[in-house]
Amino acid sequence: MWQLIGRSLVICAGIVLAMSFAGDVHGLGDSLAVFRLWIAFGLALASALAFAVGCKLIGPLGLIMGTGVVVRILLMFFVEIEIENDRAFDLLVYSKNTLGGRGDDAAVVADIQRAAADIVLLQEVSATRSDYANDLMSTHPHAHFCQFSDWSGIGIVARWPIEQNYCSPSRSIAAARILGPNGPFWAVSVHLVWPYPYDQQSILAQALPFLAEIDGRVLVGGDFNMAPWGASVRQIANATETALHGPLQTTLRIRNIPFQIDHVLSTGEGQVTTRPLFGSDHHGVLAEIDWGDD
Repeated sequence: MWQLIGRSLVICAGIVLAMSFAGDVHGLGDSLAVFRLWIAFGLALASALAFAVGCKLIGPLGLIMGTGVVVRILLMFFVEIEIENDRAFDLLVYSKNTLGGRGDDAAVVADIQRAAADIVLLQEVSATRSDYANDLMSTHPHAHFCQFSDWSGIGIVARWPIEQNYCSPSRSIAAARILGPNGPFWAVSVHLVWPYPYDQQSILAQALPFLAEIDGRVLVGGDFNMAPWGASVRQIANATETALHGPLQTTLRIRNIPFQIDHVLSTGEGQVTTRPLFGSDHHGVLAEIDWGDD
């Protein structure tokens, strides 16, 4: 009986883990992908218990599969890129989900100015309370905001002039072509809805054609509501020809369970660190980016 229970647990956990790789097929796969680390850990634990009660084949196989996924994800927390440049980096980017004006906006603004960020990517900007364009005017006089509801604005605030801008038809991105001192580049602020049972894929699909058309240097960052290995992150990276910057950071905790759903990508090289919550449920992300020789 214990072997039957052990095999059943391993098979169920293995199926759920496999489903977490199926985000391109159905949104449920992407929802499970957010929990992939914990699912893989559960598979490894179930497999070890199954082996202990006599499951000599499926126990080791499940243990290898679960442990392999756990190790692969944990290694992402330790990836660092050495940026070699006279300035150490070309661009400093600050991305933050502000919790729709319920966070400490003044503290966020002060932290942005203290960090001396060049570009600010904002999500969940309240139309009634938050006015980052005015608060940052002295240091970042150029701004582009897309207000999708009273609490879910997406914005870009920059030190340098904005030449073009874009708002997605439904809430997913705000984009701006910025005339930086080292040449123009596109900045894209992202705030995706949760995948399943919501409709992350179809809403994102409305913005992907625009993202595929932009070229040159591109910066993408924000609240993806998706782990870095999810389909939506991969689709945006493919459309913009950008790469995810590490090391992996925990940016949200729900009941003290850590999630990694806020990211920065670019066509250059980069590395990221987190900033305090300042009353929001998301940590800010600070990214140093080197455009390299592109």
